[in-house]
Amino acid sequence: MSTLIWIDDHIAGVTLRKPILEDFGYSVLTARTAREGLELISSKPVQGVILDCQLPDMGGEALVQQIRAINATLPVVVLSRQCGDMSDQLLKGANAFFTKAQDSFSSVVVKLSELISERDQG
Repeated sequence: MSTLIWIDDHIAGVTLRKPILEDFGYSVLTARTAREGLELISSKPVQGVILDCQLPDMGGEALVQQIRAINATLPVVVLSRQCGDMSDQLLKGANAFFTKAQDSFSSVVVKLSELISERDQG
């Protein structure tokens, strides 16, 4: 079973969507802050990360940079309310971007599954 880490401070959205990931066979660890997420990534074997761009303790750009310092090939998918103002650094660091209000969550799951499969085959 693949383990994902979802870093997002919007608990209601995570609680609503987490069972969908579990139905696809993923074990999902959650973190409400970037620091909690980085601790999980450093201490647990994980196959992918979903993160929000705007967290209370760190922006998406800095978080992606720190994730890449821990694991350069870990698939990272950004799922956020506001993805329009992303910096070049964030665009280069993450593998995919989705907007909560516009993109279906199933498209997030499909893309993350593809990224994990590609990484495992490479």
